Amino acid sequence: IHSDSLDDSSSHVAGRLYLRLAKMPADNLNQHLLDQSPVKKSSGQIRLARRLYGYTSERPAGDSGEDKHTKDRKHARMQCVREMTLSQKSTALAPNHTHKPLPTSIQMDLIDVQREELKRETIASVLEEALTSSYQLRPRMGQAVYFEHEFKNVHNCALSVSVSWRDPDLRLVTDRNECHYLRQLNSITKVIDDNLITEASEGGRYGFLVHPNETVHIPFRYQSFSAIEATSSHRSDSSDVQVSSLEREGGGKKWFKVYLQSPQQDLLGVLKVRVEPQGQPVDHTLHFYHPERTFLKRHLLLREAPSQHQHSSGVVDSDLDPPVLFACSSDPDNLCEIRDKGDSRVVYIKAPVKPAPTVHSFYIMVYRQKHAVSPAKVWQVFVHAVHRVDHSLVLGQSSLLKLALRGDHSSRRVAFYSTSGPVLKVVTPSPLLLPTHSLTELQVSLKPRAIGKSDIIITAVDVESRQLVNAWLVHTTSQEPTISRAFQVTLPTGGNSLTQKTIAFTNPYSKHKGFTFSTNQPDIISFSNYSVKLQPQETVVIGLQFSPSAQ
Repeated sequence: IHSDSLDDSSSHVAGRLYLRLAKMPADNLNQHLLDQSPVKKSSGQIRLARRLYGYTSERPAGDSGEDKHTKDRKHARMQCVREMTLSQKSTALAPNHTHKPLPTSIQMDLIDVQREELKRETIASVLEEALTSSYQLRPRMGQAVYFEHEFKNVHNCALSVSVSWRDPDLRLVTDRNECHYLRQLNSITKVIDDNLITEASEGGRYGFLVHPNETVHIPFRYQSFSAIEATSSHRSDSSDVQVSSLEREGGGKKWFKVYLQSPQQDLLGVLKVRVEPQGQPVDHTLHFYHPERTFLKRHLLLREAPSQHQHSSGVVDSDLDPPVLFACSSDPDNLCEIRDKGDSRVVYIKAPVKPAPTVHSFYIMVYRQKHAVSPAKVWQVFVHAVHRVDHSLVLGQSSLLKLALRGDHSSRRVAFYSTSGPVLKVVTPSPLLLPTHSLTELQVSLKPRAIGKSDIIITAVDVESRQLVNAWLVHTTSQEPTISRAFQVTLPTGGNSLTQKTIAFTNPYSKHKGFTFSTNQPDIISFSNYSVKLQPQETVVIGLQFSPSAQ
C-alpha cells in the first residue's frame, strides 16, 4: 500500500488541521508541533507560531456597478472594522504580533505531518477490512442459530489462534455431541475436528491450533433469550483493532465483531456478525395481579409432550425416551425451572414485582428437545403491581374501607372498577375528577357472601386515555358471625317440591328500623320478603323456601 493513494483524503484533513492550528495560541502551537508530529520540525514551522496571528486575507472587490463615492465609503467602513478586530485580538491573545501570509513550504510541511499521523491508522483499517468476513443472522427469541467460519492458515508454521468477542449471546461449540446435533439440524455434511476448540487457562479465552496450510471450520452458536427492546443505545465504532466493537440499533438490531489473533496479538481474521431479531409468536398470555415489592411464585402446568417434535428447521426428533424439558425466562432476574408435582410436570416461576402501578412483562420459553435449540412453547406473562390492603370482615355484615388516591401532574377524570361486584361496591361517585397532586379519599363498601379468604382487585382508570392510574389488591378474611338461633331442616332428594319454613323475627331496637335478609347459599334458600320495616319491638314472620337437594 503506497502513501500516494492517501493524497486526496490527507489534503482535506491537513486543511482542517491548518484551520485548527490557526486558532491556537502561539505557545500552545509550539508545544503541539513538538509533541504531536512524528517527523522532524523545521525552523519555519516554529516561526509559524509567531506569525499566525498576523495573517490576513483581503477579498478583492467585485464590479457591482456602484459609483466611486459609494465604493470608497464601504471600503473605509470595512477597513475600520478590520482594524478594530485586529486590535482586540492582539490585546487579548498575542500583543505586538503582526499578521503575515504563511509560506507555501510551511503549508506543505503541515500536510506531510498530518499524512504521517493518519498513515498507520488508514493502513490498519484497510488490512482489517480485507480480513473481515460478514455474517447476517435472523433469529427468533430463544432460537439457536448455528454457523461455521472457515479459517485457513496461509503461513508455513503452526499457529495458535485465540478467539475473542464481547457479545454475551455468542459462544463457541465445544461439546462433541452438541456439535453433531446442530450440524444434523442444519444439514451440514462436512467433516470437522471435534476437539478443535480449547479454553485457555489465562484470561479464559478460547483458542485452537492450526497446522501450516490447514483449513479448519470454527463452530459458533448464537442464542438470545432477551426480548426486543423498545429503545436502543448507539455507540460509535472504535478504530482500535485489539478491542471488539458492539453496536446496537433500533428494533433490537445489533452487530459485533469476532477477532482471530495470534499469540503476538497479530490480527488473523475478523468476523462481522449482524443480528436482526425476528418476531416471536406467543402461544399463551398470562396476567397476574400481585402486591408490589414482593415475589410472584406460580406453578404453570405442562401438557405431555408428543412422541415426535418438529423443529423450525424441518428436522423431526423421534426419540423413544421422554423429551428433555428445559425452561427459561427472558428476564435474567426471574427464576424459571421445571419441577415434578405429583404425576405432572410444572414450570415454576419466581419473579420480583415492581412498585405499583407498573406492569412488567416477560417471556417463558419451554424446550422439548436436546440442547434447547428451538422453543416448543412461548408464554408471555404480565405482572401487574398493585397496592395490597388487608381487611377483616364478618359474614353478612357490611364494612366500609377507605383508600387514598393521589393525583399526578395533570387533572383527569377517573372511573373505578372491581373484580367482584356483588361483594365490593365503590361508594365514591364514578367517574371522579382527580385534581393535580391532590389526595382523594376513595370509599369502598364490602359485604362478604362466604367464609374464608379472597382477593378483590380495584382499578382506577382514566376515562379519556384508558390509562391505568392506580390499582389495589384487597385481601379479605371473612369470619363466621355470632349464631343466635339454629334450625334443622330435612330436604328431599330430587323432585320439584319446595320445603317451606317460617321463622319469627322481632325488632330488638326502641325505634323504627329496616332489615334486609340474605344468605350465603342463594341457590338453595329464598325468602318471601327480602326486606321489612318494623316498629319498635314489632314481630314479623319470615317465610323461607328450600329448593330440593341434589345430594
